[in-house]
Amino acid sequence: MKDEFNELRALKIKGVLPIILDMSWRDNTNKVDCGVYLMRHLETYTGRDVARWECGFVADSKKGIRDLRMKYAHVILTSIANEKRKEILDAMKDYAKEKKTECSKKEGPKKGGKKKK
Repeated sequence: MKDEFNELRALKIKGVLPIILDMSWRDNTNKVDCGVYLMRHLETYTGRDVARWECGFVADSKKGIRDLRMKYAHVILTSIANEKRKEILDAMKDYAKEKKTECSKKEGPKKGGKKKK
């Protein structure tokens, strides 16, 4: 039954030609962030026409892409479905401790604190 259903669905879309939408945020020069664009489009597309589609992208916005890349990486790396999650979280904790130590060495003693002789 399931196979028949899938065959019918496949037949329905077999002859459909894809339409490339004219999106104001479209960027033909960025060849590395297609996965970020895809994830955001899957999150935000509701079937509306492109003119009313609010995905949050702005043409030539590098910051928005960078922020989304970090968000998606965080979700993937820390997901309970990730078999390497514990190792990644442990490495993140070690990195944070290391950075905190580096920063405190650069800053020196806190205001009001005594300097070492």
